[in-house]
Amino acid sequence: MRRALALGLTLFVACAGKLCDDPYLAELSAQQGEVQRDEAGAVGKWARAEQGTRFRVGDGLRTGASGSAELALSSDGVALVESNTLLRFLDRDPREGDRRLAIEEGAVRIESGGVELDVHTPRAFARIKENSSVRIIANEGALRFDVLVGRVAIEQDGGTSELLAGQQRSLPAPGAPGAQQVTSEPKPAEPAPPEPAPSEPSQQPGQVERSEPAGTADLALPALESLTLHAPTLPLSARFAAPACAGNATLEVAGRLAERDGDTFITRLPAGSHSFRLRCDRRLVREGTLRARRDLATMELPKSAQELDLDADGRRYTVRYQNLLPVVTVRWPDARPAASYVLTLRRGKRERTFRATRPERKLLPGELSEGDQEFWFASASGQRSEVGTLRLEFDNTAHTLSLASPVEGSSASDGTAAVSGVALLRSSVSANDVPLTLDAKGRFSAQVPLREDRTVVVRAFHPAAGVHYYVRRLR
Repeated sequence: MRRALALGLTLFVACAGKLCDDPYLAELSAQQGEVQRDEAGAVGKWARAEQGTRFRVGDGLRTGASGSAELALSSDGVALVESNTLLRFLDRDPREGDRRLAIEEGAVRIESGGVELDVHTPRAFARIKENSSVRIIANEGALRFDVLVGRVAIEQDGGTSELLAGQQRSLPAPGAPGAQQVTSEPKPAEPAPPEPAPSEPSQQPGQVERSEPAGTADLALPALESLTLHAPTLPLSARFAAPACAGNATLEVAGRLAERDGDTFITRLPAGSHSFRLRCDRRLVREGTLRARRDLATMELPKSAQELDLDADGRRYTVRYQNLLPVVTVRWPDARPAASYVLTLRRGKRERTFRATRPERKLLPGELSEGDQEFWFASASGQRSEVGTLRLEFDNTAHTLSLASPVEGSSASDGTAAVSGVALLRSSVSANDVPLTLDAKGRFSAQVPLREDRTVVVRAFHPAAGVHYYVRRLR
């Protein structure tokens, strides 16, 4: 049975997308199972949605019973769409008239990234703070906000309250008995703690909740660091080495104490983003974010550089790339005829010039660099175009690696597994601690020994994308 939910998400689209002259609201960055889209001019005519599909005002997206999708929002942030969900991008709402995303059915998790995002529903308004995550669900007309990471402010009937990670706000279906509720996740039952040893001071009461006993871990990882974990099924229990600490080392993940097991910590990681804080006694020694994504990691990475056109008309452009720097053609659309033209690129105090016989110039990947740069044309007759700005940045919401093998659940009889796939260029990749060599196109292939638990864990580090782990369980 599908669940009804209607709400809107403010998206800043004025020159905030990957291209200023293409004000799309979101881009499909990953998908699994049945994912379809329709367009504003043909609502209800559904077609298969492919990775890279862009959504503009009036377009829709829906997922089937086994489908899920990841949308990179043009403002900054990610919307993780669950199964049996229908989204539509609207051009206005009754409150402010801005463009927004309407979730007509289903459930979605929104990660705000580096900006605040505003979520509107017919019954409440929520402001998702920077680097926060909230799951919005509905069931037979009832609405609920579950705060997974960070802070969310909820406004209803003229009043505002702030929810922290682990808290929720429930709004019953219209006409149903009971008022709205703000609750924290229930604390699991646990036996009375033993008397602490002199060298292990007990946890101060009321500071953080203890997690449920983790037992054995599904995955053993080295040093605790900010990372993204990709696995076909979640949650997973992850084991991290505890650092040397003269006092009592503690690890909090999403506001809960991780289980201590000798010289390691074990924590349960459901899908989502989970902030962590590592302390030695009361001193904070490390903090970061553990992200877990339900992901088969079978999406193909771009095999060639994207090609883009920019106009030297004074506008600001933002271009995000995934694997290869783009090929950018800069044009001066209203230039007068002249014998020759010069395109100037300026980054900081450094200027580079490119001569052309026409008021356009194709810039190859080696001629562009990441960051902000200004550009303009000048003609031999003395004319000069408007000065535009190009920001070129790596797309850290995109996939960093795709795995062709091994397949989840496949058999391996000789204690080894064939590992192959493609990673972003400039990545360092290993499988079960065996370094893998990438060819000129980022491809890798090797036979590696299985771990005792018959898993393959691929680690990929990219200077811009950070650390990612990909898990496969074999039998």
